Amino acid sequence: MLADFVDWEILNQLENSQYQAIDKLLDIYFLFLAFITTRKWQQVNAKLIATITFLLRVIGTTLFLYTSNGIYLVIFPNVFEFYFVFYAGLRYFLSKEPTINSVTLVLVTVILTILKLAQELHIHT
Repeated sequence: MLADFVDWEILNQLENSQYQAIDKLLDIYFLFLAFITTRKWQQVNAKLIATITFLLRVIGTTLFLYTSNGIYLVIFPNVFEFYFVFYAGLRYFLSKEPTINSVTLVLVTVILTILKLAQELHIHT
């Protein structure tokens, strides 16, 4: 995540119009690989949130690539990446599938969305 942010900050200065498209396609590839691993998660609501956040980002990226309008990356922020790191991190550190109630999962997702929106606004506006 940090490398992706740093390369954007550096390469965006080069006025390479193809950079954004290539970067977004590589992002979706990476996110798709992460999404595949979420299919192994046992908690249904965790998988549902992962699916929704992934699909929203795919929609936003598709609209961005079609229009070159960065507002779509703000409207459809990459919450999936933050959510994936959060949940996969819990699974790793607990050495088992976490048991989190639906309300907590939604609250965490809302907090992650606010954080990601701040980052997307900084990058794309």
